[in-house]
Amino acid sequence: MSKESIGGFSWALYEMDEGHKLYRRFWKNWQYVKLHNSMDSEEVNCSYYYFSPEPGLTIPWTPSQEDLRAQDWEIVLKCRNCGK
Repeated sequence: MSKESIGGFSWALYEMDEGHKLYRRFWKNWQYVKLHNSMDSEEVNCSYYYFSPEPGLTIPWTPSQEDLRAQDWEIVLKCRNCGK
């Protein structure tokens, strides 16, 4: 896997706001979190962070206490499971 940077939670939030997918070192190869940006029909910001627990599935994400204190956040630069 290719690594660009490793950081804490505030760094991870910044990187997600910049459009990157992020993951924690101990997560399975396909798991990541990312910011979903969207506007509803009344142009209200409906952005939220989502977690992908398995390929093809995303769910709204709320970080755990452990996630908030972690210093092992990394940017997904390519598919960690398939090498793409």
